[in-house]
Amino acid sequence: MSQETELKLSVPADQIEPLKSHPFWQEHAVQPSETLHLGNTYFDTRDLRLNQARVALRIREVDGQYIQTLKTRGESINGLTRRGEWEWPLNTNKLDGQVLTPVWPAELSDVSIEQLKPLFTETINPFVPTPKKKREYKAIPAANGISREQ
Repeated sequence: MSQETELKLSVPADQIEPLKSHPFWQEHAVQPSETLHLGNTYFDTRDLRLNQARVALRIREVDGQYIQTLKTRGESINGLTRRGEWEWPLNTNKLDGQVLTPVWPAELSDVSIEQLKPLFTETINPFVPTPKKKREYKAIPAANGISREQ
């Protein structure tokens, strides 16, 4: 398990291009920012048990590669969130319940993998600069995306 610390910021759509050429990126990035295509499908029960427990389960697709992610309840202070996070590579876009069993939250012990259904899918196109020093930050994406329900 890793501990995720995340800060989400909002940028108006008309400010994304100026942000990409901001002097900060010129100083701290080794190459121009890259725009990615990410597809995220989030899963929950019909009665939204994961949401109620503040747990997120998703499969992310990036360039034909799939990653299953479980994020548990954490704490959020002024937009900064810290919580447990597990990730597993997948060969397909189907949930793998076997890897979830050892880390599944106790308050959801009565929820089976069969009860989990796709709740919604979002497609985002973040831009991600490549930092000069990897320890400075993992990535600082600005998302410009479209969401759609399933």
